[in-house]
Amino acid sequence: MDYFKKIWRWLSKHSLLIVVAFFLFVYAYSSLLSIRHDRNKADNDFRCQTLCFPQQYEYLYAGELASCWCYENTSTLKKLE
Repeated sequence: MDYFKKIWRWLSKHSLLIVVAFFLFVYAYSSLLSIRHDRNKADNDFRCQTLCFPQQYEYLYAGELASCWCYENTSTLKKLE
């Protein structure tokens, strides 16, 4: 029983440090996911740009789904698969 009291005392003594470390970890992880998402989005945009070259293009997003569209003329878009 004394063992559990020592653990409880140690946890309560370092609780602020544990909470700060947890929030720091969550912040770093979310930042990493944001960077990964932006990089993936940029890669898809570049891929769409090279597929439509020399025409103009639009990479349209609808939530998590996206599709590449190339302009055929000034008023017509063609969807690429």
